[in-house]
Amino acid sequence: MLDAVEVFSISCNNGKISVERTGLQPLSIASGSPGLRLLASVLQASLVQLGYSSPQLPPSFQLGNHTLSNAQLIQEGSAPCSGHPGSYVFRVTVDALQHSAILKLSHDDHEEFILKELQGLPHVVQLQASGLLAYESNLWHAVLLQPYGRLLEHTDPRSLIVQVTSDVVHAISDCASKHIAHRDVTANNFVNYQQRGYLCDFTAAKVIEDWSELPSPTGNPAAITGTPLFAAVSVLEGGPHTQSSMYEGLFYSLLYICRGGRLPDSWAFKFTGLAEAAKLRRGCMMCEPPINTWDVPEEVAPFIRALHALFWAEIQDGAFKYRTNVTAKELLDVCSQFMA
Repeated sequence: MLDAVEVFSISCNNGKISVERTGLQPLSIASGSPGLRLLASVLQASLVQLGYSSPQLPPSFQLGNHTLSNAQLIQEGSAPCSGHPGSYVFRVTVDALQHSAILKLSHDDHEEFILKELQGLPHVVQLQASGLLAYESNLWHAVLLQPYGRLLEHTDPRSLIVQVTSDVVHAISDCASKHIAHRDVTANNFVNYQQRGYLCDFTAAKVIEDWSELPSPTGNPAAITGTPLFAAVSVLEGGPHTQSSMYEGLFYSLLYICRGGRLPDSWAFKFTGLAEAAKLRRGCMMCEPPINTWDVPEEVAPFIRALHALFWAEIQDGAFKYRTNVTAKELLDVCSQFMA
């Protein structure tokens, strides 16, 4: 027999989860029953208030000098605590031109600052407008970004994959020339737009004067800067982010894409620490044959193997040397060989 009801409210503030509870309230059909009133208020609440769905942005709204409309939520970023998004990413229509752009809402203006430093760089998403925007009962830092592109797929022709790779290498190098390290080059953080590549999502980016900063001194996968699955072995082992490590992340991203969304060692990152994952990745990259490309499209496989050889150079009889000083020029030389 149901004779009491209790409601829990879970919230997160500054990374700390707090739970508020009403306590057991007597429930009966009497009009003055506290439990009945509480149950009625819960049943009358919207799904948004109960946390089951995200609210909609207005049909049309302003950001800077731009009128935005047709907002479609395409991604929620992770927050420090479970259950509360740290960012929202929308596809929006801009002005009367009816072209698409990315609208990103974040808790701070870090990405806006980084993108202003990178304004005008080719093959880097460009900041079109910024400001504060109310959404889901909070005030968010909003950035409007272009171009709106799509992710690479394993079915894309080799010419497109090579061109996007070349463009992203240029972008990483150009950012580094301005002392900015992206630090999270993944399969989801570069796009194809009109047959050219663009580096995006600078959430983890940082202005770096001293490239000796350690990304994860605790060795905890949850503490690493960037996405462990696509991180360079040197970063997994506690080393600093470098241009070479970001190029290595690009290589793993391409291997992931060309294998249809899988890496040979993907499972390890769910069950092991960074050191163990790094050992397994070394094993996968130095095995014979060098990497498993049987499920990579035949047209693209030689390109992937050539990139692999830059980071995992075979020195003799199946013995490999792991390189942590791969340059943009080396990658671009490989790309030029496969451009045709």
